[in-house]
Amino acid sequence: MLSYTDFFSRKVAKGKAFFDRQDQRRKLTIDLSSSSSVWLAGERRVGKTSAAIHVCSELEANPSQYGINHFAWSECDISSCATIEATKRQILHTIADAAGKITGKSKKAIELLKSAFARFDPELSVGGSDIAKLTLKLKSISAEDSLQDAIIALDGLAKKQNSKAVIIIDEFQTLAEIEQATGERIEWDIRAGLQHSDNVCMVFAGSKKRMMSEVFLNKSRGLYGMCRRINIFELPKDDCIAHLTLASKQCGYTFDAKALEMIVDITLGHPRDFSHLSLQVFEDSTFDNVKPKHISTDTVINAWGTYIKDVVIDEVSSLLKEKLNNNKRAEISTIQAIAHTRPRTNKIRTAKFAMLVGLSTTPIVGAIKNLEEQGLIRIVDERWSLCEPSYEESLKQISKYHFDPALIEAVKILSEQ
Repeated sequence: MLSYTDFFSRKVAKGKAFFDRQDQRRKLTIDLSSSSSVWLAGERRVGKTSAAIHVCSELEANPSQYGINHFAWSECDISSCATIEATKRQILHTIADAAGKITGKSKKAIELLKSAFARFDPELSVGGSDIAKLTLKLKSISAEDSLQDAIIALDGLAKKQNSKAVIIIDEFQTLAEIEQATGERIEWDIRAGLQHSDNVCMVFAGSKKRMMSEVFLNKSRGLYGMCRRINIFELPKDDCIAHLTLASKQCGYTFDAKALEMIVDITLGHPRDFSHLSLQVFEDSTFDNVKPKHISTDTVINAWGTYIKDVVIDEVSSLLKEKLNNNKRAEISTIQAIAHTRPRTNKIRTAKFAMLVGLSTTPIVGAIKNLEEQGLIRIVDERWSLCEPSYEESLKQISKYHFDPALIEAVKILSEQ
C-alpha cells in the first residue's frame, strides 16, 4: 500500500504528487523537445518550477518517446544571489552541470567536454552516477566569461552527443533587481547564445509578474520574442478532489462526504497551501485516537489551524518584520486591511478604506502597487485579495486587534454595493 506522502509534497511536486497541468505539460513537452525556450508566467508558489522539472524528468526518462536520443537538464534559483557576478557563476555552473550529464563516462565525450569548456578553466571528475562532473574554476568573472560562449559550448557538445539540453532559471527577474543595466546586458548575452543554438533552450520563471513581463514583452529587452509564454494557474477544484480521493483510496483512508471538498475550498487550489494542508490532514487522521485513518470536516478544520500556527504564522511575521525594518508601514497596514476585507478595486480610494488603513489614498495606492509587484496580492473578481489563502488567514490572526471591527464591516458592506 502506498503512503500519503507519495501524493503530496512540501517541496517541488514530483512523481505522484504532480497532477493536472495537462495543457501546460503538453506545451512544455513540445517546446523543450524541440529546443524552444519558454517563459513560465504565474503567481509565486503556484507550481511553475514543479511543472518544468516534471516535464524535464519525463523527457530525460523517455527521450525516444519524443524523438530524442538523449536529454539532459539542470536548474538553478538565482534569488539568493546578491551580485551580478554571483548570478553569472550560478548560471555558468548550471550549464556545466547539464554538460556533465550529457557526457556520461565516455572517454571520447569527456575529451569533447574539456575542449568545449576549455576557456572556462574546467576541472573534471567522473563519479559513480555514470556522469562526468564538470566544475568551472572561475576565480573572477569578467565580461569575457560570457554566458553566450557557455551556451554555445553546451550546444556544440549536445550536437556531437546527439542530445538535447535544457537550463531552468528560477526567479530570473533577480538580474534586473540587482542592477538593471548590467542585468539587461546579460539578457542580451543569453539571447546571443540561444540564437546560435539548435540543441539548447532555457526555461525562465519568476514570481514578480511586472518585472518578468518587462523582460519578455518589452521590445527593447534582449529576450523579447525569444520565448513562448505558458501560464500556470491554481489547480482546478475537480482535479484536486479527484487527487485527494485517489490518495485516500490507495492509502486506505476513509472520509466524510464534504471533507475533501473542504480542503480545496479552504486553499482555493493554491498548490502550496493545498499540498501542505493535505499532508497535515492525512497526518492528523493517521494518529486520531477515536477513528484512525478517517478524514472528517473537523479533521480538516483542525489541520488548517495547525498548518497556519506551525508553518505560516512565522513566515508572515518574518515578512512583516522585514517591512517594518525597511520602514514599509504603509504596506503592512494595507496588506492587513486587504486580508480582513477583500475590498473591491474601485473602493480602495474611499474615505472608509483610508480610515481603516489609517493613511491617505496616495500611500495606500503606492503600497498596493508594491504588494502586487511582490506577488503578495492580486485582483480576483474585481477584488483585492492575498495570493495565498494561508497568508490571508495568518494576517487576520496577527492583526486581529489592529482595526476597528465596525470599520472592517463598513468596508465589507461598501464593497458589496
